Amino acid sequence: MALKSVIQCGCCLVLGGTAGYHLHSASSAVSPVAGQAQAQAAAGRGSGQGGTSALSTPAGPGGAGDEKTADQNRPKADGAPEDMTTLSSRLKDLMDHFNRKDARKAADELSVSELQTALGLLTSMPKSSERDSLRSVLFQAWAKKDAAAAWKAALAESKPKDEESLSAVASELAKAHPEMVMGMAMGLGKGAIRTEALRSALEEWGRNDLPGALAYLSKHPGLPVPYWTVGQAVGELADKDPVQAAKLVAGLSDMQTQRYAISSVLQAWAKTDPNAALDWAQNVPGQGLRRSAITQAISTWGSQDPRAAMEAAQALKDPGLRADAVKSGWASWFQANPDEAMRYLAGGSADDLAHGAGQGMDIGWIFTNGASAMTAEEASALLKQLPEGKVRDDIVSSIASHNVWNGQFTQALTLLNNLPDSQSRDSTLQELGSQWGDVNPDAAAAWLRQQPDSSDRDVAVSGFVAALARTDPRGALQWSDTINDDGVKSAALKNILIQWLVSDPAAAGAWMNASTALSDSDKQDLRESAIPGRNRMTYTAKVTNRR
Repeated sequence: MALKSVIQCGCCLVLGGTAGYHLHSASSAVSPVAGQAQAQAAAGRGSGQGGTSALSTPAGPGGAGDEKTADQNRPKADGAPEDMTTLSSRLKDLMDHFNRKDARKAADELSVSELQTALGLLTSMPKSSERDSLRSVLFQAWAKKDAAAAWKAALAESKPKDEESLSAVASELAKAHPEMVMGMAMGLGKGAIRTEALRSALEEWGRNDLPGALAYLSKHPGLPVPYWTVGQAVGELADKDPVQAAKLVAGLSDMQTQRYAISSVLQAWAKTDPNAALDWAQNVPGQGLRRSAITQAISTWGSQDPRAAMEAAQALKDPGLRADAVKSGWASWFQANPDEAMRYLAGGSADDLAHGAGQGMDIGWIFTNGASAMTAEEASALLKQLPEGKVRDDIVSSIASHNVWNGQFTQALTLLNNLPDSQSRDSTLQELGSQWGDVNPDAAAAWLRQQPDSSDRDVAVSGFVAALARTDPRGALQWSDTINDDGVKSAALKNILIQWLVSDPAAAGAWMNASTALSDSDKQDLRESAIPGRNRMTYTAKVTNRR
């Protein structure tokens, strides 16, 4: 919906005194930097954007001209209050059905004084994300007509966590004078306002002149902008010319920025020519960058042609890299077509994901993450396709851990009871005891009292006492006395004492001095390791005599 030009200069003056936006008009004094921005921005605009006058407006019913002429040629309304009410109503309508494209079109139709009035009206409206977004659009429209005044006004109102307006102005100025705007933004001082202004300007620069933006980044490696700032522009270029995009990102000096830019190139390139993308990835300098580039190429390829991607991954010579690439390709496959991906594993390829020496994603995590968009019945049906073995056990263990963290303890126990004994299973069971003891200690204690003597019970109790020690260390010690496995009991005592030494060092120290359950070296390690805020599950239960 377009905002029509209905506000008279008199209305602007009435509201301007309240809102304060007319203090930032072009006639106000501006800093030398802002004045330079105004002059250069005005010189860079063509007649299609309002000419070179700071107060000029696009041609309207009365033709191009200064602010006064444009207002004089605008049809008069019956009265100022009605006009402001009309504009206020239109602003509210734009916020109720906010669409940035429509808002920009509406804002571009307003004169400078009307934009100031609209901004003043917004300040009296309830704060919301839509209001802030519309305000940034109005500031950006103002910057097209009067760069210096818009920058000064946005700077005056910008506050931490409320920097969208200044970012919008910086983005608009960067279309013609990006390097100058970067310098202006750097002068804003430390904080989110500067970071957002820099990010917005650099992002716009990348859209219009990616080589220039990347060259600037390379010359300023410590620039306080997010590493992903130019990622979208890199991806857009890679859609058209991946070879050129690859050459540009090769020159970046910041490794994190370069890693993200390389990923953007490969996400685009591997969709159209995966073999060429993989060949380039294998020649990226630096082992870490090359490894992530190859897995990214395989991952993108896996969403397009998974069987070909898996074949390419399995052809890699380095065992660890091959394992990571295979998992990455299968993860994309599972995300795109879970049934087909599981049939691939069930057909005899599970060992490729189970026994690799890679450092990347775990197969259980891949399944659990993908299954988060499924019902429990759907995930169970997929899992039943796999034969018994390490891959299936890893997936079940991952699901059980996920259930523990979600407080679904009964479901987790059902899964754990179907797994063979292992250190991974013990760790999950210990975490279950800890989490359950944290959210509902009475229910956890009641369940533990019902369990027969076993290694499983010992491990679960060792987790429970770690949670109980925060509020009742002596009660936790009593529970630890019911643990029969020496290795599990040692871990339980250490998890109790490392917290007790923080909450009541005198009592904990007295108990340790009188106890023979721990060695002197263990006691000394505990004293040195007792730090406030440490994870309560510092020591993992290790079963020494499974029963």
